[in-house]
Amino acid sequence: MSHPDRRRPLEALAGAADVDTLPAESGDHSVFMDSYAERARRRMDRYGWEPGDFAGVVVKNRRHAAGNPSAQYRKEMTVEQVLGSRMVSEPLTLPMCCPIGDGAAALVVSGANGGVRLRASALSATGGPAPGSVVQRATATAREQAGIAPDEVGVIEVHDATASAELEAYEHLGLAREGEANRMIAEGRTLLGGPLPVNTSGGLLSRGHPVGATGVLQIVELVAQLRGRAGERQVDPIPRLALAQNAGGFVEGDNAVAVVTILENA
Repeated sequence: MSHPDRRRPLEALAGAADVDTLPAESGDHSVFMDSYAERARRRMDRYGWEPGDFAGVVVKNRRHAAGNPSAQYRKEMTVEQVLGSRMVSEPLTLPMCCPIGDGAAALVVSGANGGVRLRASALSATGGPAPGSVVQRATATAREQAGIAPDEVGVIEVHDATASAELEAYEHLGLAREGEANRMIAEGRTLLGGPLPVNTSGGLLSRGHPVGATGVLQIVELVAQLRGRAGERQVDPIPRLALAQNAGGFVEGDNAVAVVTILENA
């Protein structure tokens, strides 16, 4: 994904958005960051969220990434440093937006007994009569397949293309009521050592977002957690269930597609 001309990867990424959302001249700018920023502003207006709420997500994920040797950004940051960084699209500063970078990941799938098994996997796309966002619909289907409640999962990886997207994911996964996801960060509930660690890898914001490998990287991280092999970022005690939420594209104000996967330590 990296290129000396930064416009090249941005133009390639824009191919995942509805053409009606694309500006006539995008230049050195991301239509996705603008879309996420617009959604973030709506939540600030509706629920009184502040930029510091988004900065808290970055602080958490940088702290997790410090223990991940494969992360793109491993240096911890303070809320003040995040807020004082270059503005990308109001209210999102540079550290609140996932970086462009290269990377790869692979899975080896075995039919052997024991180990980690796939408990559920559900995909949802934009459109159709079903209510809710694509993430909400995929979550409902995955939980029905697995037969579990939201609080039964012990570790989660979400698609934090922006810091605001991680907070939005908390609500769409049923972890927080609408408008209250920022409290999960403020109370340290999704930090390592908290009751429900999220993005122990550092997430897209800190581990990086090599499009195409990102979803597989989420599974790699969760398998390491379920096997007790995550090193400095290991959840204690070793969790029994893990959940990954991935999403992509933009159509009609929502992600074009989302997938929710639930893994079990058999």
